[in-house]
Amino acid sequence: MKKVIFGITSLVFVFLIIYYLVPTIIMNDVKSKVIEKNSGIENIVTINQTGAWGEWFLEFVLVVEIEGQPFRIWVDRSGDITDKEQL
Repeated sequence: MKKVIFGITSLVFVFLIIYYLVPTIIMNDVKSKVIEKNSGIENIVTINQTGAWGEWFLEFVLVVEIEGQPFRIWVDRSGDITDKEQL
C-alpha cells in the first residue's frame, strides 16, 4: 500500500514539474529566437503567452525596447513578428 501511495505521489510531482517547467522552456526559446531574428530589439521587458493548453497555435506578446522606445509585439513560436504597436 505504501508503494502505491508513493508511486501516485511521485507521478503527481512529475506532472506538476512538467506543467510549470515546459512553458518556461518554451518562452525562453521564443525570447532567444526573437533576439536572433530581430537585431533592432535592445531589451525584452516582459513575455506572455496568449492561448491555452491544447490550442493549435501559440502566440506570444512581448514588451520590448526598440531604439529606446517601448513596443508591444506579437510573435509566433518561431520568433517572427506578426504585429507591433508603440506604447
